[in-house]
Amino acid sequence: MVVAVVRVKMELLRTEGMSEIRFLTPGIKQVGKMDVSMANLLKLRWKMREPISENLNPQRNTELQNKEKHLKGGKRDLENQKEQISKLKRNLEQHQDVNKVLLDTQNDVKNLLEKEKDHLAEQLQDVETKREKNKEELKSVEKTITEREDEELLLGLKEELLQSQWKLDEEKKNYERHLLNIEKLLEPIEIQLTRIMKRKGDV
Repeated sequence: MVVAVVRVKMELLRTEGMSEIRFLTPGIKQVGKMDVSMANLLKLRWKMREPISENLNPQRNTELQNKEKHLKGGKRDLENQKEQISKLKRNLEQHQDVNKVLLDTQNDVKNLLEKEKDHLAEQLQDVETKREKNKEELKSVEKTITEREDEELLLGLKEELLQSQWKLDEEKKNYERHLLNIEKLLEPIEIQLTRIMKRKGDV
């Protein structure tokens, strides 16, 4: 059989509910003849226009299905990532709110402690002044005792001054201890606040 590219002329002849196709070539009378229904004829015409049917290339069909599955899987992964990012964002916002409350509280505590520290420092200074004054009075009384005859009266006065000196010393120690405690409380707060401010500056 000689294979040649020839122009094929299709003639569509209608009969009662049937169609007849005749393939005619120049110089050749009837090459083939077949009866088909109109629906089958339309399918045949469509198939003749298609370059390659998907049914005739199962490997390509499988590749397309695999790509489609891969794309669907990628879409699901993307949706999951979006959901995780959304959760992380909500958690971050909650942590930021908590951190803001803690920061405000720390600032309030720091301010209160600093006010108390200033107040104690003033009281300590006042006690120190009283102590110095008491010391001077005590020295004066001791000097007077050696010079005067009313020793009993002066000894009573000296005893009172010594008691006052002891009380003032205890008061001074108490204020100094309170000041030291406040400084110990302030130290970690100030360190943390400095770190927070540094982080804000780095962002």
